[in-house]
Amino acid sequence: MIALLRKRQAFFLFLFPFLYLPFCNAQVGQWVWMKGSSAVNNFGTFGTLLTPAPANNPPGTYEGFEWTDTTGKFWYMGGGSSQLAFHSALWMYDPPTNNWTWMMGAIGNQQAPVYGILGTPAPGNTPGARGGGVPTWTGKDGQLWMFGGYLPPGFQNDLWKYDPYPSSPTYNQWTFVKGKTTTGAGNAVYGTKGVPAMGNTPGERAENSATWTDTTGNLWLLGGNLFGGGNLRNDLWRY
Repeated sequence: MIALLRKRQAFFLFLFPFLYLPFCNAQVGQWVWMKGSSAVNNFGTFGTLLTPAPANNPPGTYEGFEWTDTTGKFWYMGGGSSQLAFHSALWMYDPPTNNWTWMMGAIGNQQAPVYGILGTPAPGNTPGARGGGVPTWTGKDGQLWMFGGYLPPGFQNDLWKYDPYPSSPTYNQWTFVKGKTTTGAGNAVYGTKGVPAMGNTPGERAENSATWTDTTGNLWLLGGNLFGGGNLRNDLWRY
């Protein structure tokens, strides 16, 4: 009986690696190169607007800004390029298909913002070409939000909202929600701590990714570089 048990044990130990190997294909803690060029300063492939394709890729950029929407898609916009210019193109990446889609914005650099009417979405609205660490949020309702950033030749304090839902009548449209339409809009207006007010503003700032969305849908922002020049802050804001 003991000999039989030992034989069965030896057989199981022999068989175990073969039973285990099929479950080891997806290794934990390892990077996988999914898409994009291995070359530097790539100009990207835009393809056709609103059309996903395997060849599509954003250009190589620095300090663009990003979101993950409520359906698990990744979004990327703007950033500086090797040509010392900033981009305005908005991209959407779908992980299951491994495809990028150029959603809106210009192929060229340095596109100026189009603010339209305050609080009113429109197909022609755009935050323009910008980067430099733009604060972003995904709202509780799934809308994509952004604030400020670097828009040549200076920092901004404008707040924008984008609708990523194809079923919505305002799909793929930006809304200018609050702030100034000019670069160099000035310092923060703090008001009274803990008290909301129409005139309060974080001021023009960039170099910031410290943002949160709470369970009730409020947008939170901590610190950043206020109107350039190394004016680093630790102030906490809620919208």
